[in-house]
Amino acid sequence: MLFSFFHADIYMDDVNSQQAIHDLADFLFQEQDFLTDAADVVLSNDTVMKFEYWKIAYLRKVVSKKKEKLRNKFTDLLATVFELAWTPPKGETEVDYLRRLRGGILEVLVSRFLMVRYPCMGCNCHVLVDAEPLKGSNGAPKTVDVAGVDKLDNPQQGELYECKVGSFHIKKYHLEFIGNTRLYLDQNGLTAVLAAVVSFENEVLLKASFRRLGYSTQKMISRKHLKSLVSYEKVKSVLTAV
Repeated sequence: MLFSFFHADIYMDDVNSQQAIHDLADFLFQEQDFLTDAADVVLSNDTVMKFEYWKIAYLRKVVSKKKEKLRNKFTDLLATVFELAWTPPKGETEVDYLRRLRGGILEVLVSRFLMVRYPCMGCNCHVLVDAEPLKGSNGAPKTVDVAGVDKLDNPQQGELYECKVGSFHIKKYHLEFIGNTRLYLDQNGLTAVLAAVVSFENEVLLKASFRRLGYSTQKMISRKHLKSLVSYEKVKSVLTAV
């Protein structure tokens, strides 16, 4: 079966092209011990001032000299991203723009991990299988936040992600889409292509949200499993764990 990606949703294009976000993603890819801290700060700080207070407290913690140097770089990279919110696009508030910037951090981070192993990728795109787009529960084509496969013709492995900073961003139609996509892929012999929600949220709150929405058995990549993004095998292990 032939895969193709068609970029359809331009809402995040300006954010995801910000060099500051890519610099942060590169750092987190190299220094994965900071992934949990990054998830915490992005999830919890929805204004620049909240971030500034977090930064002061974070830098007061006593760490080794080696960790201190990396920590300073980490906070500087974060600050560069958060401070972009001071100058939002015309017609957009600081809070709204920061909300998109925070979402962009997650999308670009996931893309940074996937680009190492997949030559074929798409972001905010329709995923077409034999020219037929994956669809939402309403029957209309639905975009995927980040997608990657090892090859377009009968891929042997791949990953499709809905990226949600927090559990409060997850709606029933997101989980329906993941569930329907999983069923479609399995029925068409594409079991090696994974599909899941990835989030900065902790697993307890994610599971509670999934349960409330009627998807208690659906697996996800939560905050504690962000390091699994380093390889397909580790992601698969998380998503297929009993």
